Amino acid sequence: MKRIIMVCLVFSLVFLSGCQSSSITADGTPGQEVMVYYVNLSESGAQSTSYSLTNQGEEAVDELYSILQQGQFTDGRPAVPMTLILDHSQIKNNNVILYLAGEYPMEGTAEELLCRFSLVQTMLQLDGAEGVMIYVNDKPLELDGEQVGAMTADSFVEKLSDPKSQPVEKHVTLYYSNAEGNALVPCETMVEMGPEENIETAIVRQLIQGPTQEGMFPVLPQNTEVISVSVKKSICYVNLNSIFVKEKLSINEYISVYSIVNSLTELEEIHSVQLMIDGSADVKFGENISFVTPLERNMNFVLEQ
Repeated sequence: MKRIIMVCLVFSLVFLSGCQSSSITADGTPGQEVMVYYVNLSESGAQSTSYSLTNQGEEAVDELYSILQQGQFTDGRPAVPMTLILDHSQIKNNNVILYLAGEYPMEGTAEELLCRFSLVQTMLQLDGAEGVMIYVNDKPLELDGEQVGAMTADSFVEKLSDPKSQPVEKHVTLYYSNAEGNALVPCETMVEMGPEENIETAIVRQLIQGPTQEGMFPVLPQNTEVISVSVKKSICYVNLNSIFVKEKLSINEYISVYSIVNSLTELEEIHSVQLMIDGSADVKFGENISFVTPLERNMNFVLEQ
C-alpha cells in the first residue's frame, strides 16, 4: 500500500497537516507494518510505502533509519542522505532521540525539510512514541537559531495555497566550460524545479540556459529542447532534440557531453547517463563519442579547484 503526501516546500516549516502517521503501531512484532516516507520523483513532496518491521525498541529505530536511508524506492528516492549517519538512538520519556553524525542537509532547503519530515513521521509510529528529537554531531538540531526540540506531526503545519504551484529549489553541482572550451568547471548552485518536474530535468534545463557566474561558459546550444528525462535502475535517460548535435558549440565535444553526464551523476541515485536524440541512442556525437551505451562519470575533463 502506498500513500502520496504532496508537501508544500515553503521554508518556514510548512507541510500538509493531513500528513498524519499511520494508525498501526510498530511494537516489533514480526511482520508488523509501518509507513516509511521518502521523496517523490518530482522532489515536490513525500510519499510513503508500507514496510514490515522485524525489531523492537532502539533496534527498531536503527532498522527504520536504515530503510529511510538506503531503501530502494521505484517511484522516488530516500529522504535521508547517505552522508548522515545514525550514530546511536534512544527511546526516552516517550521520545525517539536520534543522534546523527555527518552532513545534515542545509537549513532552508527542500532537502532538509523532506529529510526531517520523513524521519519524524516514520519514527512516530513506534509504539509509545510521542515525539522525535534530533541531535547532529552531538548538538541539538537548530533552525533559525533556536533548538527544535521534540517534533510531532503537528510540527508540520498546513499551507493553504496549492502545493503544486510552489516552486522547489535544490542545491546541485553543475559543470560548465572554461574559456578555452577544453575543460569543465564545477559550479555549486540552486536549481528551481517547476510543478511535477524532477530534479534531473531541472539540471539539464539549467545546463541549456547556461551559467551566470564569471569564468564559466555555455556547454549546450540554447535552442536545445528537452524531450524527456527519466531514471530507471540508476541510469538517467536524457532525450534531447537534434539541435544538440546539429548546432554544436565551438568547444571540445567531450565537454558538452560530460557536462551533462557529470552534472547528473552528482546525484547519488544516478550511476550513468544514456543520451538520446529524438528518441534514438544510435547516434554519434562528433568524431569520437557514441550514445549507443550509457556513459559513466568522467572527471578527467574537470579542472582542479
